[in-house]
Amino acid sequence: MGHVSVILVRQGTMKINIAELIKNEFKHIAVNEVCEGFAVDEDYLVQSPLNIQGEVWYESGITKINLTAEFKVTALCARCAGEFDSKKDMLIEDEFTTEDLTDTYGAELDTTVLVKEQITLDMPLKMLCSPDCKGLCAQCGTNLNLKDCGCAKHEYINPQFASLSKWQMPGKAKD
Repeated sequence: MGHVSVILVRQGTMKINIAELIKNEFKHIAVNEVCEGFAVDEDYLVQSPLNIQGEVWYESGITKINLTAEFKVTALCARCAGEFDSKKDMLIEDEFTTEDLTDTYGAELDTTVLVKEQITLDMPLKMLCSPDCKGLCAQCGTNLNLKDCGCAKHEYINPQFASLSKWQMPGKAKD
């Protein structure tokens, strides 16, 4: 299998002409790009640089994509609301028929757009700064990872459920 270098690179974005790709069947196009970061949503920010490497090729009516993306994401912890960084590596393997590819991307396959879509879809709904994150105190809001606030967990009773504290199980004396 031969390798063809890509010529068209604009501002960190690699665009592959689909017609040229089909015309050069079995020739692999090397992808090696560094592009700008982007915000996934208000909780996640993919930091620059976003490194993308791999290859794209056309074989027997199918466009095949094999890419890796390396990046750092800055996120807010779902438990303690603290900001943290996490390094990520992502493998993107996909196949498209010519019709699906042109319907989705038009005349050019923008590998940066493809990778950003996959990163967005692959991000968890909630990220934690660490698996053992203690979160925030429900009573005073202190970040329990940084210090113990002194609030006793058993002393706090949600006012909506305060009347349940008076309930006594039949046949059992209250402590």
